[in-house]
Amino acid sequence: MYFKIFRTIFNNLRRNLLLTAINILGLTLSFVVVILIVGYIQNQLRYDKNIHNSERIFRLETHWACMPPFIGHILTQDLSSYKNTRLNFQEKLVISYNNENPLLLDNIAFADSTFFDVLPFELIRGNEDDALEDPFQIYLSEKEAQLIFGDKDPIGELVLIENEFSFQVAGILKNIEYSHLKIDAVLSMVSIREMSTNKDVLEEFDGWDYPTYILIPENNSVSEAEQNINDCLNNYDYKYFIERFTLRNYNDIYFARDISNEDGTIHGNNRTNKILLLISVLVLTLAVINYVNLSTANAHKRYKWIGVNRILGASKSLIIIQFLLETFILSLFALWLSVLVIELIYPFLYNLLPIHKILPDLYSFSNIVGIAIGLVILSLLSGIYPAITLRRFLPINLIRKHKGSLSKSIRLRDILIVFQFVIAILLITSSIFIYKQFRFLSKSDLGFNSEQVMIVKTSREVQKNLLVFKENIINYPEIINISSSQRIPGNEWGSWCCTKIDNEEHKYYDLAVDPNYLATLDIQLKDGANFNWNNIGEYNTAFILNESAVKEYQIKDPIGKKVSGTGSGYTGTVIGVVEDFHFRGFHYKIEPVILYWNNKYSRYVNIRIQEGQIENAISIVKGNWEKLFPGFPFEYQFLDDKFNEQYNDDRVFGSLVGVFSLVAIFIACIGIMGLSFFYFNQQVKNIGIRKVHGASTIIIAKMLTSDIIKRVVFAYLITTPLVFYLIDKWLQNFEYRIKLTPGPFIYGGLIAMFLALLTVIWQTWNASRKNPVESLRYE
Repeated sequence: MYFKIFRTIFNNLRRNLLLTAINILGLTLSFVVVILIVGYIQNQLRYDKNIHNSERIFRLETHWACMPPFIGHILTQDLSSYKNTRLNFQEKLVISYNNENPLLLDNIAFADSTFFDVLPFELIRGNEDDALEDPFQIYLSEKEAQLIFGDKDPIGELVLIENEFSFQVAGILKNIEYSHLKIDAVLSMVSIREMSTNKDVLEEFDGWDYPTYILIPENNSVSEAEQNINDCLNNYDYKYFIERFTLRNYNDIYFARDISNEDGTIHGNNRTNKILLLISVLVLTLAVINYVNLSTANAHKRYKWIGVNRILGASKSLIIIQFLLETFILSLFALWLSVLVIELIYPFLYNLLPIHKILPDLYSFSNIVGIAIGLVILSLLSGIYPAITLRRFLPINLIRKHKGSLSKSIRLRDILIVFQFVIAILLITSSIFIYKQFRFLSKSDLGFNSEQVMIVKTSREVQKNLLVFKENIINYPEIINISSSQRIPGNEWGSWCCTKIDNEEHKYYDLAVDPNYLATLDIQLKDGANFNWNNIGEYNTAFILNESAVKEYQIKDPIGKKVSGTGSGYTGTVIGVVEDFHFRGFHYKIEPVILYWNNKYSRYVNIRIQEGQIENAISIVKGNWEKLFPGFPFEYQFLDDKFNEQYNDDRVFGSLVGVFSLVAIFIACIGIMGLSFFYFNQQVKNIGIRKVHGASTIIIAKMLTSDIIKRVVFAYLITTPLVFYLIDKWLQNFEYRIKLTPGPFIYGGLIAMFLALLTVIWQTWNASRKNPVESLRYE
């Protein structure tokens, strides 16, 4: 009996090749989208999971994630039951072994000796009991140890940091792939005191550059721990304690988007995950709708077969089982094809999209079980309605091809078609808005000119001869200007300072620059004067504000105002005001900034290059660099690339939405095309009669497309408010964003209408031009 059922199923699929091909294509594409999206989300959800004691590990925060070093010192001294560890991240330090092959090491953090007690990093070599207690200890990750030492045992070996400080390798860290903390090397925190001229550097009240993690006792609730910490800190008369300190759980940090000043932290976007998951559901829903619609539309071809089988004694349950098995076989074949497609395109996708390790995870036991369960559910959803619809009719009516009783299935099919258009219009319109927002980001005025500007990272040793380097470079015609600065636009601007202007204290982001900085980046001076190379008295005593500082703090006549209590301890007067520039990108509003002339914090060299001279300029800069700083690797980046890195996640999100939206629209179109094929076949005689009675081609075409147009219009009316709500929520991620204008809504509706008509236009035109005699001979 089962052999006969399977033979019947395959014969039916073979006889209806168009229907089978459309269903397989739609299901295959939808499975590809779902597997890629679910795989990406699975990777995201792995971050910071399966961590020992993670429910008791917290990061101390205000509206920022970094603390001054004094905070950790206080908690260790006065609240010893709460173990804490401070981190201090360094952006690229030069490391070398035996004075050979110097490397720029990234993801480096200084840490307290409690590092391994608080945070879930595992030592695979070395002693954890006295780790990071002594100055000049370094713990390398497996990856970095292999890079520096190869197969040699690194324990006890000395490495040179910044060509100045010798650190002994005390242990090897296990590589952690899924952590919000990117750490490839840990150096003992006490080394900072030895490396600094300020011996109290680790107890300072200022310098918000130390993320502080706390392990709370098992018998403490989070609210109790927060209260104890705030009570402890409030015992100190510290002017910067102006906000309540809060605790954020270790597991919640990766998806946190409401905090700034996060050194050494990477993030995912849970909102992106939800939107992509919604898209995968919509794409799969479109494939299911296609299957239901095409199955019910093609049902008339199976009336006699079902009727005969019912008369010969086939039970209703057997007919349902056969339909469900047919759906399952079709879905299983489509799933196999989708895995094959992913295997073929994976090498290309791996370099374009963040979908690492999707294929290995796809074949894991849990995923195979999940796919099997999903396949059964999908088969039930797709096949149960056509099966129940056909099995409920009387056998004699099925043999007579009685169609009046199918009115309910036709009404449902109309509803499903409208729903398809709702999904298509939603995705089309959303993609237009996303494109417009990214175009806005790329075309908007930043307040500075990021093009043709080369950025070179410096070091402590480089800064000693940086003035000579700049004087050498500026003499070349390929170089327009050169300056140094503490930070560059687009980087996470870590520290703010409480600065008094005319004895009124406010918060500012401070930025140390040289007098060439404004000219190099084309930042416009609005009022007053720039720093003057010939007036050395302005060094550390002259300050420039941005417009936001003047407006937000209502500083009247700022030029000449007295400045005191800056984060760096300098005092002086305001000499100028610059126009606002987006130093942190469009996700953030422009906040008050105070600039001052200081060469001590020259972490970056900014070099503006003549247009068309990039290759020559790189060669010139590299040659001079290697001549003056032979022990320091030359590494550069262009400012526009560096600034735009902060939008990488947004661009990936936009690409994913765009690609998957095209897939969804294509699935909807092939479903409508297949449905129209069956619909027009049913209208052949009707068309012939109308043609005999004088109906023109235009009238016939209008009759055949009017239903499609009505459905698109109805779907458009449903979709517009939904798109408005969803896009408005997404745009809230950006401080500076486009307005929700009518244009994209109109374009979305028109594109959906065009695609709908395009899928049926050939069949409409062909049916309307057919010879009436041929039409009347049909059937």
